[in-house]
Amino acid sequence: MKQYIANNKYPFLLLILGLFWIVFFNYFLQVLNQGIIYPDANSYVNSSKDLYFFFRGHLTRPIGMAFITGIPLLFGASTSKLFIFGFYLNFSCWISFLLLLFQLLKEILQPRIAFIFCIVSMLFIGNTASIFQVSSESIYLLFIGFGLLFFLKYFKNNSFWHLSIALSFVIVSCLIKPSSIVLAIVFTGYFSIKIFNKYKSKAAYLIYGSWLLIVIQCAGLKYQFGNFTISYIDAITYYCYLGAKSNALETNQDFKKVWLERTNFIYSQDPPAIKLIAKTDVIKQLHTNKINLVKAYGMNLFENATTGSFPIQDYKNSSNEVYFNVLKKWLFELSIWQNIAFSIVSIFLAIYMFFSSYKSELYYSIISFFIITTIFLSGLSCSEGDRFNVIVFPFTLILIVKFFSDKSIFFRRNYTLL
Repeated sequence: MKQYIANNKYPFLLLILGLFWIVFFNYFLQVLNQGIIYPDANSYVNSSKDLYFFFRGHLTRPIGMAFITGIPLLFGASTSKLFIFGFYLNFSCWISFLLLLFQLLKEILQPRIAFIFCIVSMLFIGNTASIFQVSSESIYLLFIGFGLLFFLKYFKNNSFWHLSIALSFVIVSCLIKPSSIVLAIVFTGYFSIKIFNKYKSKAAYLIYGSWLLIVIQCAGLKYQFGNFTISYIDAITYYCYLGAKSNALETNQDFKKVWLERTNFIYSQDPPAIKLIAKTDVIKQLHTNKINLVKAYGMNLFENATTGSFPIQDYKNSSNEVYFNVLKKWLFELSIWQNIAFSIVSIFLAIYMFFSSYKSELYYSIISFFIITTIFLSGLSCSEGDRFNVIVFPFTLILIVKFFSDKSIFFRRNYTLL
């Protein structure tokens, strides 16, 4: 046992430090005593109730997230227990992702330096704060991380099984976060010739099965609500955020006022009407309010890259601890600067690495495409703090390491740190 721990000291250290960091974060910010439940958390719990109690889908939350979040319901747990389960689930996925990130970084770095970069990832405030809510971020990170791990294995040994597993993780991640459908379509399309050449192989059925789950999700919503779609969240998000901000700029009104009016209106409509209203609105604004639409999109991107972790901002000093306000302010400001610095690095480095690695090391172009897509899709929404961009920051670390591995011997895998 001692020998096993010695051979795997860095993963064990990550486990210990990760647990310590979460305990520290919870204790000093009194997180579990806050009693804060955000609307998104309620929607995830409601989707689990819909799936397990009524065998139906949810307007905005796909069945993958509903199934995972609602697992305790299989054992007779009350819905209130799902919020507690959500914390343990998120923590498990978060710490598992850190261990997986260590494996990815070890491919480029000497293990002890890879460990240091994992500590940096551990300390991204926004990702830590999301652990304490029922949310999709930690689960989604793990799915994408596994996808990248098997992409890496595929590029090393050209095994179709590894490609199939990688694509399957990306495809199924759409049932966690619907916006991932862009990645699923692009990556499947890119490797379509390879898939076609192996279409009779057992590994190919893993890809077929993954897409079948997406079809089942879409067909279920078609039967229940009227549209063959993976979720209605795209239409609602556009209409209530980007569309609302563009309209507010055009009419010179307060965004929150327009947001509230549009939100109340769109949720009062039948699901098919939601899609139609959003589609009609975007076409209208592209024809009559294009400048403000582009301006609103840019404002959303800027806001998403310059704001901090909203959960921390909402925490209250319920125990009247003297250190609380100072620590809360410090961590919130740190989350802002992390967001600003890494958002800038993420987008510029991802664009550079996408084009520079496309022909020689496609693996890094795949990571870059994920980062670019995630950040630019975030422009559809706003008023969510750093939650859109912070999920790409651990993957940005991989690009940073790769970029400097060609510039400095300190970052190379065979470099010995004294």
